[in-house]
Amino acid sequence: MFAAAGGAVERLARDLAVNMAPIRVNAVGLGAVDIEAFGKTLSDEKNMEAMLSMFREESFTKTVARREDVAETYMWCMHNDFVMGRTVQRKGGVAFA
Repeated sequence: MFAAAGGAVERLARDLAVNMAPIRVNAVGLGAVDIEAFGKTLSDEKNMEAMLSMFREESFTKTVARREDVAETYMWCMHNDFVMGRTVQRKGGVAFA
């Protein structure tokens, strides 16, 4: 399911970039991000920490993204005028996230 959704977003970014040029269109592919909303989806803090720990173990970097990491990725896409029709992956090396 995640692969299909990710593939659809990547294809949408490419197609919109072609059809909306010269307006630039890009997408950002995110893995696990440690934010308050993530914790609210789980029943308690113990479950949240277990889930984040699992994501850390699966990551090549052994980390989970912070909100600052996500913002930095979006800012890079906006400021780099030569990036167009791309999906920038920010997953810490995790293939399935």
